[in-house]
Amino acid sequence: MPINANEVDFDKIVAWWRDGTFDYNKEIPYFHEYAWKKDRTYLWDCGDNRNNWNSHLKNAKAKSILEKAGWLSNYDIIKDIDLKYDKTQSEVWVNSSEVVPSEALTYYYNNNGFRTSDPYEGDGIMLLGCSLTYGTGMHYNDIWPVKVSKELDLNCWNFGMPGAGHDICYTYASYWLPILKPKYVCMLGPNIRRRSFVDIDHKVDNYFKLTKLGRDTNNCSNESRMFSFVNLGTVNHGQTREIREYFKHYLIYELSNIHQSKTNAIKNIDAIRYLCNKNGVTKFVYLYSDSIEIPFNKWFEEDNFNTMDSNDVGRELGHPGPLSHNWITKYFLEQIQ
Repeated sequence: MPINANEVDFDKIVAWWRDGTFDYNKEIPYFHEYAWKKDRTYLWDCGDNRNNWNSHLKNAKAKSILEKAGWLSNYDIIKDIDLKYDKTQSEVWVNSSEVVPSEALTYYYNNNGFRTSDPYEGDGIMLLGCSLTYGTGMHYNDIWPVKVSKELDLNCWNFGMPGAGHDICYTYASYWLPILKPKYVCMLGPNIRRRSFVDIDHKVDNYFKLTKLGRDTNNCSNESRMFSFVNLGTVNHGQTREIREYFKHYLIYELSNIHQSKTNAIKNIDAIRYLCNKNGVTKFVYLYSDSIEIPFNKWFEEDNFNTMDSNDVGRELGHPGPLSHNWITKYFLEQIQ
């Protein structure tokens, strides 16, 4: 069983990190970017945040789309609750004592830091992907992972994560597949020009500094995130977290090289397929999220409110709405059945 880096003492991670030997039979630690969000309910999260919402309200065309899509009236449900919290915060999670109406759009993270139900038990289906699988801008019961699960009468184990690429889909599959043994695995493949990197050198260095001084090291792993999700846009604009400057130039080349991106995606898909076979999964189904067959991709242009379809857009106006989630649901069900 791999070390869960989000649950063990940081000194165990340090010990693994310092060991330069390679053993094929030795598992690598499991890292999860959003583990710190576990057991929280968010009113605003990731791309669907307050800043974007307020920006859209200032744009007449964007506001009109929000109104037609029903997102303005939905916000009225949480308005009084939202006003209780710090207005400067882009992401907002509510106190555990807060009662949020069930019809409001919220993002609940389970005990393992994923937007899916607790606990993991019984027969289920594993869903892998990025924000389109996580369901950014959409009610939980309206996203394709939940709809597919209900149609198949299986528990929904949604491992979709905003910003994730094929690398992180493999990471989640390699750790959770042997534990959960799902009946099916469906993967809505993220944009191929994304990578995931573990970058904890600075944290390891700080660990040894504190140890030398005889100080507490318990907070080392919480000072910053261990995982960095990157894509070409975030690298070019200097938005990557904890990525060294010298590494930035390599990443720009790596993510711009379409051959490398396609090869990386295929390697991960093949690896996940192997894990499915190894763990008795009945069927593995893959669909690329940028496929032109998905209705949303036929018309979407970022921030182009003239072509935006109010019937098929999430609350943050940058991700698919009901029509595309229904289309994706139908696709996976047809492939499974």
